[in-house]
This record gives sequence, structure tokens and C-alpha cells, in this order.
Amino acid sequence: LYCLKSLKKVNQNKKIIMFIKLYQITKFLILKIIYFIYPIKYQKVLWLIGSGRSGTTWIASLINTNNLYRELFEPFHSGICEMKLSGFKKNLYLSEDVKNIRLNFLSKKIFNGNFYSPGVEGTNKFLTLYRKDVLLVKDIFANLLAKNICARNEKIKPILLIRNPFAVALSIRNKKNWDWMNDPAVLLKQKSLLDDYLKPFQKLILNTSKNGSCLDKQILIWSIINYIPLVQFGEDELLVTFYEDWISNPEFELEKTYIFINEKPFFPLQIQNSKIFINASKTTTKSTFDILDWKDILTVDEVSSGERILKQFGFGNLYDKFSIPNRGVIQEVRSKFKTRVVHF
Repeated sequence: LYCLKSLKKVNQNKKIIMFIKLYQITKFLILKIIYFIYPIKYQKVLWLIGSGRSGTTWIASLINTNNLYRELFEPFHSGICEMKLSGFKKNLYLSEDVKNIRLNFLSKKIFNGNFYSPGVEGTNKFLTLYRKDVLLVKDIFANLLAKNICARNEKIKPILLIRNPFAVALSIRNKKNWDWMNDPAVLLKQKSLLDDYLKPFQKLILNTSKNGSCLDKQILIWSIINYIPLVQFGEDELLVTFYEDWISNPEFELEKTYIFINEKPFFPLQIQNSKIFINASKTTTKSTFDILDWKDILTVDEVSSGERILKQFGFGNLYDKFSIPNRGVIQEVRSKFKTRVVHF
């Protein structure tokens, strides 16, 4: 009798699980259709790009401090089935003149607001509850194709977020089980990327891939994926912003962002005292901001090795000893990239 009751309970649990799965699949398909046929097309898209662990999730929440915009979380990710089928992979490069039909179609769906994926929508409510003219998108694996996508869609306003490479590399090393690109030599397999930008750095990349530490490899990847959009985009086409500046003066950075997308600034006067500023983002456990904390962890040799890599791309003086960014270095990188010769 006890066995029969247990068997009956197991069968009931299986039915409940099957019902839940069926409900989830049905809901997904219905929402997929609704979003695809939804007639509203966004007039402006704010596209926040940057490397992983650079603070894109937190900065996106600050830009959307009033929760007025529909916010898409990393739609350009190989973990999304449609992206994978389109041929997208982490840090995929597309030169400006290349037409990838499948990826262009998918990116058009994303930036028109017709793309739906539960992970991408995150905690968003239904799309009719947000402004119908501005869309906010954030990505960490799209730096190398951003120029190609933006060249085909004038309504996209790209913003490149940069954070100290040592802080980024250390954070990635601490979360090594996450889905990262860990070998810079993988980028050399993209022939067009090698021909267009990486040939001067080929020996550096191969040497670091073979002999470099985890930190060296991440600093090299950081250098590549920030260097390329900086030299591809014109100064008026791309807003370059620094994570460290958002910590010290978020109101000023927000104002610059709104001006860049031709929006009237609207945010709390004391945003540094707001919960959205103080609370850690959903991808970190920290709730404090110390832009120098990496210095207490990395050795002198690790820092020296990373600095040698950064210098090859012109980023050697991008940050001072207090981890304060020097914007003048960006101008130097942009003006000298065509004549750079790498020695390592």
C-alpha cells in the first residue's frame, strides 16, 4: 500500500513537471510571436558595449535609472540559440563592408525591438510599459562587430565603456568558470581580423598564448577588443566613457550620455545616494567601489608583464598610478594606429 501511494505521488509530480514545462514552452512561443509582430520600431537605440567585467551591467542600470527604457541584456551571445545559428561567436569580427545576411537580419530584429529571449529580457516587464522611442542594449562580446552593425543602422548610438584592464583581468580570473574567451590566439583564426588589424600584433599574441599567464592573456584580449572599436569609429560616432569616471561623477557621465543620444537629462540630482548607485549589480557580489583594490592582489611582476602588453597598443599611460583615466591617450591611439610597429 505504501509503495502504491509513493508511486502515485511520483506520477503526480511528473505530471506537474510536464505541465510546467509545457506552460513555459507555450509562453515562450506566444511571446516570441508577439514581439516579432509588434509594430513599434524604436527611433533611437543606445548600445552599451565593453569587455566582460567592465561594469556594463551596473552602468546600464544607471543610464536606465528611471526604468523608462526597455533594456536588453547581452543579445549578442553565443549561448542564445538564434545567435549561434547565425554564426555568431564570442568577439566575432566583421569588417565594415562585409554583409552577413543572417546576422544582419537578427541584429535588425534586436534593434527594432522584435527579438525576444527570456535571458535577454531579464527582469523587464511587458514591452508596452516602456518608452516606445528609445531602446537600451548592453553587450560584452560585440565590440569587434559594432562598427559593421552601426554602419547599417543610423539610429544606433554606440557607447564604449572602458575599465582599468588590471581590474578587469583580475575579475575574470576570479570568475574563471564563467563563459569567457581565455586564449587570445583564437582571434587569429578570423582571417579578416588578422589582415585588417592584428598582423602587427601576431607575434605578441602567439607568444602570450603560449607563455603568458591567465592575467596576461586577459589583458591582451582586453587590449584588442578595445583598440579596434577605438580606431574604427570616428570621435563623433562613438561615446567613450570610463567606469572610474562613473564612480567619481555619475551625474556628469549621465548628462554626457543623454546629450549623446539627444535626450533631455532626467535623473536624480544626488544619484550617488540612490539605491541603484549603491547596490551592486546582479553580476557581482561587491557593494563598494575601490578602483585600486587590484593593486593589493597582483604582484609587481604581474603588473609589469601586463604593462608591456598594454604599451604595444598605446595603452601604457591610459591610467595613472591612482587608476584615473587619461583621455588624451585615446586620441593618441586613434591618430597613430596605422603606423604602429610591435616589438615583443
